[in-house]
Amino acid sequence: MTRVGLRTPERLNGIGAASYCGFSQDWYADEWRQRAGCGPTTATVLLAYCLGRDGDWPVIRTTDEARRYMDRLWEYVTPSYGGLYKTRWMAEGLRRYLAAEGIARYTVEMLAVSILPSHRPTPQEVIAFIRDGLAADSPVAFLNRHAGREAELDTWHWVPIVELLTAGETVTAVCVDEGRRKSFRPAAWLDDTLLGGGFVYLRPTADRQDVTG
Repeated sequence: MTRVGLRTPERLNGIGAASYCGFSQDWYADEWRQRAGCGPTTATVLLAYCLGRDGDWPVIRTTDEARRYMDRLWEYVTPSYGGLYKTRWMAEGLRRYLAAEGIARYTVEMLAVSILPSHRPTPQEVIAFIRDGLAADSPVAFLNRHAGREAELDTWHWVPIVELLTAGETVTAVCVDEGRRKSFRPAAWLDDTLLGGGFVYLRPTADRQDVTG
């Protein structure tokens, strides 16, 4: 088995409880944000990992600290009445936040998966995109508008992918959601999903890649 994943995944663990993985939209104080906040919560995970690693954000240790940043990201990655159901809304919101903060060391990469099967990327392209994001040491935000037969996924939901495992011809992605690790097969999801979705990650600029090696 081969693995591609975050270099320091422990940055996203133990917030609020020792065994907890990732962030939770349930940490929002407002009921509407709790219901619709998976997108801005996932955006906060991407930034907490990448900006925390690079010194632009402090290390987040408590749910109160996480909520302050989640509320901040809500202003940029803002769900509509039906939620944050377009991939480009995530990408555009992250770009707006980085621009507002004057942080120019990242490029926001996006891969949309159309509702129309004929307009979708191939499984190889989807897996390569996820692999590239993790190889750049960024969680990969995943919009799943319909889970198909992937039992651990929730439909109409954003989650951050943190690991990609390959065993023979089977590729499994691992995400963190509701405090625990969940897995799905990107190729099977792409084949089964009725509504598509998409993927987003933060790629360091060339200057930043030179610095980190």
